[in-house]
Amino acid sequence: MRDTIKLLSVTVLVGFALVGCVTAHSWEYRIRETKWLLDESALDKAGEVGWQLVAYERIPIIGWTTNGVVTTNWGYEYIFKRPKK
Repeated sequence: MRDTIKLLSVTVLVGFALVGCVTAHSWEYRIRETKWLLDESALDKAGEVGWQLVAYERIPIIGWTTNGVVTTNWGYEYIFKRPKK
């Protein structure tokens, strides 16, 4: 009886592993930099075409004025992913 239960358990685990391999996705990524935070409507539009936001962060944007002075402003970088088609 114990051997039957062990065999059944192993069979179920192997089955789950195989299903996981078959349904695994390849992803495509998109990086978007903006000077402002994206609002809900922009995120909703991205989601409508399959993009999922995975990360974002505030980043420095280095620039120069006409007289050569270095300036630093702040922007945002967004990373999206979706299953490859």
